[in-house]
Amino acid sequence: MDAEELKKSKELPRRFFLNVFLGGLWSVATSVFAFIAGAATLAPLFKQDGGQWIRVASFAELGEEPKAFVVDHVLEQGWTRENRKTLVYAYLDAKRQPVILSSSCTHLGCAVRWNKKFQLFECPCHGGIYSEEGAVVDGPPPRDLARWPVKVENGTVLALRT
Repeated sequence: MDAEELKKSKELPRRFFLNVFLGGLWSVATSVFAFIAGAATLAPLFKQDGGQWIRVASFAELGEEPKAFVVDHVLEQGWTRENRKTLVYAYLDAKRQPVILSSSCTHLGCAVRWNKKFQLFECPCHGGIYSEEGAVVDGPPPRDLARWPVKVENGTVLALRT
């Protein structure tokens, strides 16, 4: 073995080790970056929001007959955050407890209207009819109007928007 071959035999393992070491370091760094980027991208899909309490009206504004109120709330879906206005109906039941009903018909989502003369909610789209309590009376709706959980704080009626 001459000096030239001896020199090459010593350099090859050093280069090989350096290439493997740097390649491994690069692989670890890109894997960590990919994991962090993936987690940040997918995290909103797995976020479980308990909902938000939103102001509907003051307790004094409610009566025995349903009254329409427009509520402002923030809707978070995945990566989007949007300010929304939603129509709800609120009234006091026989025990003087506030009731909040969604105005969306459970058939196709049209906005129901309160008919004061007949004391019923009517859906103008396909003829769905609901009682004052939101129960289906007639038509195609498959279920009652949605009731929002309610609480009263300092004379203000709040509803839980989920």
